[in-house]
Amino acid sequence: MNEYPCPLKLFGKTAFTKLSQELPVEHKRKRSAIMPKPTEDYSLPQLVNGAGAIEWMRDVLDLLAGTNPTAWITHHISLAGLSLQLVFDDAELAKSYVDMMSACELDASCQHRVFVLTAKRSAALGLPNLNRSSCSPEQFQSLVKSAGMRAAYPFQDGIWKFYDIQRKIGVQLTKSRQTLPLWDATAPLRQHLHWLLDEKDQRLAHAATLGLDGKGLVMFGAGGAGKSGTTLAGISVGLKTAGDDYVALGIDDTCFARSLFRVVKQDRSGLARIPHLKQQTAHMDVNWRGKVMFDPDEFYAEPFVGELPLGAVVLPSIAHLAEPVLQRVKPREVMLALMTSNLHQFPAEHDRGMSFYAELLRRLPSFRLDLSPDAEKNGRLLKAFIAAGFPLEGMTLSASFAD
Repeated sequence: MNEYPCPLKLFGKTAFTKLSQELPVEHKRKRSAIMPKPTEDYSLPQLVNGAGAIEWMRDVLDLLAGTNPTAWITHHISLAGLSLQLVFDDAELAKSYVDMMSACELDASCQHRVFVLTAKRSAALGLPNLNRSSCSPEQFQSLVKSAGMRAAYPFQDGIWKFYDIQRKIGVQLTKSRQTLPLWDATAPLRQHLHWLLDEKDQRLAHAATLGLDGKGLVMFGAGGAGKSGTTLAGISVGLKTAGDDYVALGIDDTCFARSLFRVVKQDRSGLARIPHLKQQTAHMDVNWRGKVMFDPDEFYAEPFVGELPLGAVVLPSIAHLAEPVLQRVKPREVMLALMTSNLHQFPAEHDRGMSFYAELLRRLPSFRLDLSPDAEKNGRLLKAFIAAGFPLEGMTLSASFAD
């Protein structure tokens, strides 16, 4: 496969016609002037170097900036304090994304625009492959930063994600819906949400939350640490959540968590520990990780909240105790857990996460929750802990009832 600097310029008028019908006349003239008729078959993906990838991304952004998005499937939403116009060329993908999000529809214009496109329906944009042997993740990110963009290094062929900082336009372009990684179904647009939140000095966090009466806690830990099971345990005893997997975290006068996605996930064994849920979810399929995904609104009264002011950080730990125990730990223990679960989610990207989480842990006390196999006990302990105002000495279940 030959290496070309910019594949978009190699598509002729035939491939460009469908998209160009949606562009203003002056924009069509501008683009056709740099798109000569190809002399070879460019139906296969072109291999580009780092500079060619930057040029291609710029050309795609130029094209999309001039499109009429109402010709496609559009949603204007408010999500975790972000005002977004989402533009899709695939109705099924649009429905799955928007249904997953904790968003409300807006009538007004939006601050950010994100195009979620498939090359199958937007072929005129091209879909190159990066020559990864000649452009490392670090080199790629250096080029992206110099170009005034954010972009994910394309470790997998057929997927590009990038964002123009000045124009506030993001693009997710994939070969097809089937090309998307399996985790995309559980956290759509995770990369773009990370960039948009980072602009506001906030974080897309792999974390879970629980709250009561307008105050709450955030739980960190690697997959399998017990975050989702503990979230469900809390919901089952009347607590609220802003999310059990990914949430938006921010720091101003207070620390807060905002909801991004309206689903919880749990495996069959975890569901069996929650009263009634084993039977109520028996008909549901499991996802690629063997977990059932569902909206707890189906089983509990208004379990989701849009925002939770935070009063503590908790590390769940599967300890198999007869009764759960909350005990104070040093921030260093939490930071070590964050190293694997949050701080290196996006390889080679400039990440301000370390300073953000250091400030979060400076403001909030940290605790470890040694879990019991009895989910109800875990939920009741956290409910008592939040109601008591996050006592610094920690708490045991028996002590909470003695008080």
